[in-house]
Amino acid sequence: MEEGRGRVVFYDPKANYGFIDPDGEGGDVVFSIRPGDEPVQVGDYVHFELAPKPQVTQMGTQALRVWKTAGTAASAADITVPS
Repeated sequence: MEEGRGRVVFYDPKANYGFIDPDGEGGDVVFSIRPGDEPVQVGDYVHFELAPKPQVTQMGTQALRVWKTAGTAASAADITVPS
């Protein structure tokens, strides 16, 4: 699965959707928080997994899972993948 990191630039908890500005190039990534996932806020630095065949919606590429990473420029050692 394709993965990436970036910063949450918008999140509406009532509608349960938001946007991530991914590191590097590319458009916004759209996400929703699944039951049991750690909540996120605007400004959080996150790690995300894209759909196996990235789905591009009118709002952007769709992420399947999103979770917070430590710091502002996470390295692979900073990432804890939730089970």
